[in-house]
Amino acid sequence: MNSVIKILVLLLILLSCKPEDPSEDHAELKNGLLVLNEGLFQQNNSSLSMINFETGTHSMFFLQTNGQNLGDVGNDMKRHGGKIYIVMNNSNVVHVLDAENGHLIQSIPFMDGTVGRSPRSIAFDGAKAYVCSFDGSVARIDTSSLNIEAVTLVGRNPEALCVVGSKIYVSNSGGLDFPNYDSTVSVIDLTSFSEIKKINVGINPGKILADAQGDVYVIRRGDYGAVSPRLLKIDTNLDSVVYTLAGIDVLNMEYDNDQLFYSYQNPGGGTPVIGVYNTLSESVENSNWTDLSGMNTLYGMKIDPDRQKMYLMEAHNYSSTGDILVYDLNGNYETRFGVGYLPSNIVIYP
Repeated sequence: MNSVIKILVLLLILLSCKPEDPSEDHAELKNGLLVLNEGLFQQNNSSLSMINFETGTHSMFFLQTNGQNLGDVGNDMKRHGGKIYIVMNNSNVVHVLDAENGHLIQSIPFMDGTVGRSPRSIAFDGAKAYVCSFDGSVARIDTSSLNIEAVTLVGRNPEALCVVGSKIYVSNSGGLDFPNYDSTVSVIDLTSFSEIKKINVGINPGKILADAQGDVYVIRRGDYGAVSPRLLKIDTNLDSVVYTLAGIDVLNMEYDNDQLFYSYQNPGGGTPVIGVYNTLSESVENSNWTDLSGMNTLYGMKIDPDRQKMYLMEAHNYSSTGDILVYDLNGNYETRFGVGYLPSNIVIYP
């Protein structure tokens, strides 16, 4: 081989071994799940896992697609229109991604001057996004410009929020003031974007959602000891609590088609339990939906109404990477996928 040919061969080898371009897609966002792995506090190891039901799992999707880490403590992720919004609590930012390819469009800082607001959860209404933060605020974002338009104050350490009609309902946990929890749900008028009422629901309210009839359900988590966690119903016409699911402990929930799947696992350990509550009849349809004796830490649930599946998020005692367990809606186990630390939220792709 003469010297010219040797040089050409060497150049071809070098070009073929060039570093991977982080802007290149590493998985198709279709036929699967985008999983937000919350990560361990102050470890900066939140991540996105892309599960494609045909090709498998890509465990570092955000890093591979955007060439940077996701950040610290991913608390919420939802799709709205052509964008995905990821709420990063300890990094004080909301990342906005292109829902088609996962590319980062913009990162919205959540700061009050030089102090981070600690954003927690996000909800939507038309062209607006609403983010509650642990500093006691709710911010309104224009989903076109991605600018924060306004900020209003609610209770202490708001945990979650949902929009019903012309109002936002915000659960104020007061969790950072343990054991002096908050015990209210703030009601915000969308037009004035100001709090118009506080509803007393009991100490440490957490997850909150609305059903198809416009009623709101909130979990009062109690003190993880003497005060038991309960599921409560708020009538949004009266803006008051009208029902409490008595005698059943609840710490998480998911809703679809008049069925509210609720779950409980003793914070000290033990087998998780999932039940099914009918929001129309206000009755428990099934108190033990499936056998979860092999599960260590149930960290989240997500219903896939199109595929008729339930995805359970296993955190493995908060000490190792997690799994997504796939069940049909009758409670029959099908398969599992390995993901990152503390899987907590899922965006479903058809």
